[in-house]
Amino acid sequence: MKDCQSMASTFYFNFHVSKVLYNFAHYHGGYMRLSIPVFLLIIGLVISVNAQAQQGMSNHEHSMDTPTTDLGARHVVNFQPAIQKHFLANMRDHLKALAEILTAMSSGQYAKASKIADARLGLHAPSAKACTLDEKKSKTQNQPMKMDMGTMVHQFMPPDMQKFGLAMHKAASQFAAEAEKASKNGNGKPAFAALARMTQRCVACHAAFRIR
Repeated sequence: MKDCQSMASTFYFNFHVSKVLYNFAHYHGGYMRLSIPVFLLIIGLVISVNAQAQQGMSNHEHSMDTPTTDLGARHVVNFQPAIQKHFLANMRDHLKALAEILTAMSSGQYAKASKIADARLGLHAPSAKACTLDEKKSKTQNQPMKMDMGTMVHQFMPPDMQKFGLAMHKAASQFAAEAEKASKNGNGKPAFAALARMTQRCVACHAAFRIR
């Protein structure tokens, strides 16, 4: 299906580029008015740009590496008022934490960035409970689960949304580990790459879900 869509978009793109070239040539009195090298250069640029665009789209799809969903549009999640208030507060803190991480990373404070990510975005962060509760249940099946706001958010959060959230929290923990390494060896490139993967998880979840 994706191949068919890619072929269709390629045909659509090439058709309109050809139309533009034809109109340009017709306006200037026909293709013969263009020198052969210039005409070949234009065609070469069109093919190159199209190929790069298709490759970029393909790379973007594979680079996300996030749980997939069949939801065509953003899925509306209905939380009770108190739970929604708590959930939105978590989202705002995630954004604030990300801003603090970017500030720390930009000034080479890798250890600080690592601590922020681990404490507020990683798998052990309080806000991660709603997305990691199923994994914790499997390890503590015979122990009663404490009923708090994180547990209640978990009960109302769709399974697919939990998967997206879990992917983000895992990516945040991976970033924290890379940032900690950077604080010791001075190489921040792997940490910045991990940070990019983490923010991609955020984008993927917000693109798939919204609350009313």
